[in-house]
Amino acid sequence: MKKRFLSLLLTLLMALTCTFPALAAGEDFTYAITVNGGASDTVKVGETVQVALTLTCNTGDTFNLYVMKSGLAEALRNDPAVRRDCFSGAFCEADFLDFVLSGVLVGLLQQKQDCGVLLEVVRRTVYPA
Repeated sequence: MKKRFLSLLLTLLMALTCTFPALAAGEDFTYAITVNGGASDTVKVGETVQVALTLTCNTGDTFNLYVMKSGLAEALRNDPAVRRDCFSGAFCEADFLDFVLSGVLVGLLQQKQDCGVLLEVVRRTVYPA
């Protein structure tokens, strides 16, 4: 059953791979990437850099990941192979799902062809060894 959550995650990855670039490049959406609050910055090796991605819908509609996150949450809760003790007050399910979705989006922005590391983090975090 643990394949159910991983399958849903892979499906999400494939869907985002196809739709996110189309949304970002389309006429109805504008996206901006800023570095340390500006269009560009010069940094030294070892310095911390803050990168922000802003996706704006030009038609006034909202674009959020709530539907995808809620689908992943439901799959996670319904998967009997998930360790029920893996989440706590300091590490809750919502934070884990935010981490997973962030990893997916960063991978897409970096045009990574492989999400093996993210999937391994998911496996080691929520499934028994």
